[in-house]
Amino acid sequence: MLAADAAPESVAGVFEMKVVGTGRDKGKIYLNSEADYRDQRSLNIVVRPQAVKSFMETHGSPLDTFLKGKRIRVSGEAKRAKITMNCGGRKTDMYYYQTHVQVKDINQIEVLDP
Repeated sequence: MLAADAAPESVAGVFEMKVVGTGRDKGKIYLNSEADYRDQRSLNIVVRPQAVKSFMETHGSPLDTFLKGKRIRVSGEAKRAKITMNCGGRKTDMYYYQTHVQVKDINQIEVLDP
């Protein structure tokens, strides 16, 4: 809610959530606090490709598989992101908003569950 109120600015902080859903797109991994990542209450952690690679090298396991169902703490900046919907591979005039925290360094994520 703070990210939406602060838009277009971001809100720095430490965010805790259970990873309920995951997704992949263009080398990024998404960790979502809600089963429906489009839910405006969902906090969506966007793990950049270099951090994904670093995690795999360190843990030998895909980040999304390893973290799904676990509680995590993420430091960073939450920012409202406008997501344009596609139809048949083409952008439409329809859109919705998500709250994203970008993770460039895997050390931004702390696993709270054993």
